[in-house]
Amino acid sequence: MPYENINATLSDADLLDICNLIDQSKLKLPFLINLTMKERKKYARQGAKIKAFNKKTLVYTQQNPQYIPNYMNINDAYADQELYDKLKTIKQRIDILSDGLQSTLLALQNEVYASTRVVYRSVENATKQNVPGSTEIYNDLKQHFPRTGKKKKKVIEE
Repeated sequence: MPYENINATLSDADLLDICNLIDQSKLKLPFLINLTMKERKKYARQGAKIKAFNKKTLVYTQQNPQYIPNYMNINDAYADQELYDKLKTIKQRIDILSDGLQSTLLALQNEVYASTRVVYRSVENATKQNVPGSTEIYNDLKQHFPRTGKKKKKVIEE
């Protein structure tokens, strides 16, 4: 849907329901882990190639069980792959939701910023007109816009 202007609300009850649903979802996934940055980097290098290898090898083990070592429980690998596939489905849905949330947050922040800049300019103009009370507000708000531009060069006349 193209973005024009967001004019929506989210009730406190709906927010609570959404948070509860997220909490309930987390309870259904008690086995989730947190990898260290080092572990993430190590596993990330394996990427897409290892996914294809895993799937293909598991298919071969079903067709050719004689190659499975006796000391190995291949059912654990099948179960891990099944869990991986299911979690991947969940992640894809969450990623779509997350992308929508992120885009909406950015758009809302931009809408609020556009409105507050108008108010800021109004307060700035009021300060220039010596409207009582405007100077304190302007001085407080202008701190958010430090001037970092180039300093003007002095013109030396001969």
